[in-house]
Amino acid sequence: MADLAERGTPTTGNSTTDRRLEGIHVAGKLDARSLDLTCVKDALAVPSKNESMWQPISTAPFDRDLELAVIDGDGVHALVFPCRRILTGWTKSATKERVDISPTHWRTWKPDKTDI
Repeated sequence: MADLAERGTPTTGNSTTDRRLEGIHVAGKLDARSLDLTCVKDALAVPSKNESMWQPISTAPFDRDLELAVIDGDGVHALVFPCRRILTGWTKSATKERVDISPTHWRTWKPDKTDI
């Protein structure tokens, strides 16, 4: 406790913060490290608020149609058909046909009125 007082950290009472600073585990409470990990997990599970932004391919979800970007000798291109991620790669959403590509980025597929 003396160290905490010397650093200007409050040492009064039996607050949860005080007990955590002293290294005492508080059952049923999340510490800062737990909250950070939860935020990371949530950020990966929830699509970004601006779904038109390209996301890294490592974060692509399995459960929806996606627009994919690939890089070839001519530069970066977006595929003209929606794809779905599967455990072994990618498929065309409409036909379930496997597609042999190595995309770099993804975003949620926004169908044109002609696609419907």
